[in-house]
Amino acid sequence: MRFGFPEPFGFQITNTGSVSGTLSYRMSVRSTNPASSLPIVSLNGLPPGQPALGAILVDPGQTRDLLVDVRYVFSQPFVPRELVLEVDPEGDGTYVQGGTIGLISSAVDPLCPDEFVDNFDAYPQGPVCGQGGWEEWIGSTDVCATVTSEQAFDGPNSLKIVGTPGGSTGLGDDVVQRFDLVGGRWVLRAQTYVPTDAQGRGWVVMLNSYPSPLNWSLDILLDADNGLVHDLFDAPSGVALVRGRWAPLLVDINIDNDLVNAFYDGQQFIFNKSWADGDSGGGQPRIQALDLYAGEPTDRGTTGMFFDAISLRLASPCPPADCNANGLPDDLEIFEGLAPDADGNGVPDECECLADINDDGVINSQDFFAFLTAFFTNAPAADFNHDTIINSQDFFDFLNAFFAGC
Repeated sequence: MRFGFPEPFGFQITNTGSVSGTLSYRMSVRSTNPASSLPIVSLNGLPPGQPALGAILVDPGQTRDLLVDVRYVFSQPFVPRELVLEVDPEGDGTYVQGGTIGLISSAVDPLCPDEFVDNFDAYPQGPVCGQGGWEEWIGSTDVCATVTSEQAFDGPNSLKIVGTPGGSTGLGDDVVQRFDLVGGRWVLRAQTYVPTDAQGRGWVVMLNSYPSPLNWSLDILLDADNGLVHDLFDAPSGVALVRGRWAPLLVDINIDNDLVNAFYDGQQFIFNKSWADGDSGGGQPRIQALDLYAGEPTDRGTTGMFFDAISLRLASPCPPADCNANGLPDDLEIFEGLAPDADGNGVPDECECLADINDDGVINSQDFFAFLTAFFTNAPAADFNHDTIINSQDFFDFLNAFFAGC
C-alpha cells in the first residue's frame, strides 16, 4: 500500500504564566494493542519508531499549535495507536505526558483516485450550496451550511453547520453530497471540530438510497450535550466526544460483504453493522448520499460544529505500485532509501522515462524543446543529472536519454 500523503496532527500549547518560556517536547507513537507493536508510523519523515523532538517558544497568554506530519509507511488497517506528547516543563530532562491523540490507518491507497474530496478552501466564504456538488436536503430551503474561516484543519476554510437558531424556515443546516457507488470497499474520512462551549447535536448521515426512496445506513451523532459520539440506535454507548481540537472520523464501508465499521479519534464505535439494512432496513448495496445535518432548533440542534478534509475513496481492490516487481511498494522503497527518487515525485527513477520532460507518456520534439527552454532559462528541470549544477553535462545526459527512448 502507498501511504504517501502525510497528515498534520498536533496539540495546542498555552502559556498561562507571566514570562516567555521555551518548552522542550517529544512526540512518539504508542500502540494500544500489544499485538500491533510493529513500528510502522513515521513522524516528520523520521524512521518509524523514532520520536520527533523539538522546542517551542510561547509568550505569556499565547497559545501555539504544535503540529507533526504522521505517515504510515505500510498498512496495518484499522489498528488503533496513539500519538503521545511529552514535555519537559522544568527543563531538567525529565519528560511528563502532556496529551494523546488517537491514530488509525485505513486500507486506502492514494493511488486509487478519490471519488470525492473537499477541504472547502477553493470556495468563497458563505453558503456552500451550489459549489462542489453540495446541495440542500431534498425538498428543503434555507438549510445551507456555511464556508467559514472560524476554524480550519488544513487551510483557511472549513464547513460549519448550525442547528440551534434555524433559518427563515426554522430548520437546521442540512447539506448533501450525492454519489451512486456499487460494489467494493470504501472509506469515508472527515476531520471534525466541536467547540469547547458547543451544545446540542450534529449528525453525519449516510444513505444507501437517495432521494427516492430514502433509506438510511448510518446516523452518527456528535452529541455535545452528553459528550458522546455514537450511532443513533446504539445510545448511550459510544466513545468520548473531543472538544476544542480536530478529531478524525473514519467510516469503513464494505459493500460487497455488507459490513460497516466506524472510528472516531482512533476508537471504534460501530462494529460490523449491516450497510444495506442499516438504520432503515431493507436497503440496497450502494452508497448514494452523505448528509451533514445540524439538527432542528426544537430538538437539540447544534450551536455549531465544523467539518474539513472530507474524502471518499475506494479502499480495495487497488494494487500497490511496484514497478520492479520485487514485492515492495515503490513508496516504501523510496522511504527506506532503497530506490532513488531524484525528482521527488513519489515514483522511483527506474520506473520513469526520464527524457519525458512534459510527463505526457511519450518522447517527442515537445520534450526536446521543453528541455531546451529549461536549459536556457536555468530552470530546475534542466538539472537532468540532479547534481545541483546546470551545465553541458545535463545537456548531453538528456540527449543520451532522449535518443535511447523508453
